[in-house]
Formats: sequence, C-alpha cells, structure tokens
Amino acid sequence: MGQDDLLASIGQCFDSNNARITKQKLKEQEESWVLESSEFAPCTTGDEILTIADDIVSRINQILALYCNFTPTLSVECISWISAEGESLRTVRGSTSVNVVSSKGLSELKGMS
Repeated sequence: MGQDDLLASIGQCFDSNNARITKQKLKEQEESWVLESSEFAPCTTGDEILTIADDIVSRINQILALYCNFTPTLSVECISWISAEGESLRTVRGSTSVNVVSSKGLSELKGMS
C-alpha cells in the first residue's frame, strides 16, 4: 500500500472535531494531508499549534499501534494557519517516514467510528 493510500485509510478512521485527517489543496501547492482540530482554536502562535498537533499525532500513533500494529512514525511537518488579521502564516518542520500497518486492524478501527 502506498503512502497516499495509507493516509487515505487512516483518514477515514479519524473524522471528528478533535482530530480530522483530510487531503486539501493549500494555496497554489499540490494537495497535502491536513490535520484539523478544534483544539487549535485558542492558539495564537505556530509554536502553540505545533505543541498541540504533536500531542494529537502522538495519540493517533498510539491508537494505530494498538489496532493496526502500526510503527508510530506519523509526524507534523508544517503548520499553516490564518492570523486574526487574515494573514496566511506557515511554520515548517521536515521529516520522512515509512509505515507498515495491518489492513485488518484499519478495517476494525474504521468500524468503530
């Protein structure tokens, strides 16, 4: 299963206000996988968002490890947000990962949502 297929499968399992994984086109860039969360609402800086996003991704990794024998390697690469003044901002942090998961576990997890 390729990385894009894997993220599409994972995204189906995480579709709530606390953690929603979707594929979106950001500005003029190619489509990217995006983590949305209501937990980001009170944040005013990229660092605050990164801290919360890291925690959410850590929880997602733990859930996937439990249900899918997933190696916890999902990570936050960048944060894009719009300030209160309407200015588009971005914080970048790079990483590369390879994931091996149980498709049976993904099916079971998807059935629980």
